[in-house]
Amino acid sequence: MTLLDIWRNDPSQLDTYRVRQIVSFAGDGVLSDGNYTSNEFREFLSFVDSQKLFAYIRNCLTEKFERSGFVLQDLVNELGRRLDYKAINGRYRGSAQSIGFDGLWEAPSGWKLVIEVRTTDTYRIDLEVLARYRARLREQGALDDNSSILIIVGRQETGDLEAQIRGSRHAWDVRLLSAEALVRLVSLKEARDPATAERIRSLLLPNEYTRLDSLIEVAFDGAEDLRPAEPTDTAKEVLPHRKARTQQAVTRGAEQKLSELRARVVERYAANQGAGMLKTGMLKKSKLPY
Repeated sequence: MTLLDIWRNDPSQLDTYRVRQIVSFAGDGVLSDGNYTSNEFREFLSFVDSQKLFAYIRNCLTEKFERSGFVLQDLVNELGRRLDYKAINGRYRGSAQSIGFDGLWEAPSGWKLVIEVRTTDTYRIDLEVLARYRARLREQGALDDNSSILIIVGRQETGDLEAQIRGSRHAWDVRLLSAEALVRLVSLKEARDPATAERIRSLLLPNEYTRLDSLIEVAFDGAEDLRPAEPTDTAKEVLPHRKARTQQAVTRGAEQKLSELRARVVERYAANQGAGMLKTGMLKKSKLPY
């Protein structure tokens, strides 16, 4: 019985399995470029809910198993689809005859992201190689100047890689995101209205962020999810004398959380990018559609 047969007959059978076990049920259990195992595994990922994808990503980052990087690559591309990108899966391994990008995402606006997925940032990334991937895709007509590179890494301690990007001539064309942050963005998008998705996608593009409105708007959406639920009708009837005080406390608490969240967003971004990145004119004008 194939992985997809198990899923169609009784999805609950797979609830307790780790992602490495899920892969073993697909085809011959070995992911490789263009083989049946890869196709079946990717189709399976398109069916499962996002919470399960998040768990599989954490499996990849906390457990050592063969070809975990390939699995993470497929999971990241599926999360791209959950953010409403048209995502093309790249190759697991590059070759002289093919362009070795890990994914190619196209937003509804037309902006395209060349995706590079890394389980760890232990080894330096050759940005020149990524730039050549992008240049070759342009030559083939797969993308144009409305494009950039997004590196997604498994770990969050990426200080060395951030410094490498900032100090390179590709600083304007490359952005960096942790897999955990990608998970949070998908969670936020699925919890909010469709307009939030466009703002989230805009965060993945190169931007000097002299004006921080777009960051604050997404932070505000996240803070809204932290607001306590309204009291039930029964609670209102039993404790009518506390209603006004409760509403005031909820409002003050929510405003304080939002204020703190805004401050953290601005402070964290400034710390990561360096003061120079926030000065108008330090980077050339954006061609972004936002």
